[in-house]
Amino acid sequence: MIDQVLIKVVTAAGYVDPASLDLSPQLACDLMNWYRRQDTILDAGDKRAFAQDGFRIAKRLAEELGDEIEFFDETSGRNWRVRS
Repeated sequence: MIDQVLIKVVTAAGYVDPASLDLSPQLACDLMNWYRRQDTILDAGDKRAFAQDGFRIAKRLAEELGDEIEFFDETSGRNWRVRS
């Protein structure tokens, strides 16, 4: 089960739940599939590949939404801000 959101959209009002956004069907599907992989990957899998996939999704979110995206990288323990 997902216990934290690793990608957040930053707006003037603060963070927005990605589920509330009007994302393209492919991006919404890729984001949810990435979320679902979290427990498996972080428990036993390749954290670096998971982080790289998350960063690519964050870039796509930034491009599609035209907003700044905050991405938490499990491998470095850092938050990254991604812009379109």
